[in-house]
Amino acid sequence: MAKITVLKLDPESRDLCFDADGIMDQLEDGEAIAQNIRNNLNTWKGEFELDTSHGTAWERIVGQHSSGIEDEADDVLRASIFQEPYVREIESLTPLVEGRKIGAEFYGTLYDGSTVRVEAKSE
Repeated sequence: MAKITVLKLDPESRDLCFDADGIMDQLEDGEAIAQNIRNNLNTWKGEFELDTSHGTAWERIVGQHSSGIEDEADDVLRASIFQEPYVREIESLTPLVEGRKIGAEFYGTLYDGSTVRVEAKSE
C-alpha cells in the first residue's frame, strides 16, 4: 500500500489540528485511513458539495421504524466504509442509532493486512 498522509482533523469539531509551533498536524497510513472512514460516517450523503456521492445515506435509516432497520443500517454503513479504497474487509460493524444520535463502530482489515478500528458518533 502506498504511503497515505492526510491533515489531522479534530474528531469532535472537524477543525484542522496544529502542533505547538503552529504547523498543521498530519496522520499517516492506518491512522489516516481511520480518519477518512470516520469522516465518511460523519458526513451525510450530499452534504459535501464538491462530491455529493461522498458520505453516508443516513436518511435511509434515521427516523425509520425499528423493525428491519438493522439490515438497512448494515447496508448503508458498509457502502460508506467501502468508499475508502484501502479497506479490504469488514470484521465487525455495529450501527448506533438511538433517537437523534447516530453512528457506528467498525473494525476491519486493510489491503496491507493491518487492522483499523473506528467509532463515529454524531448528534
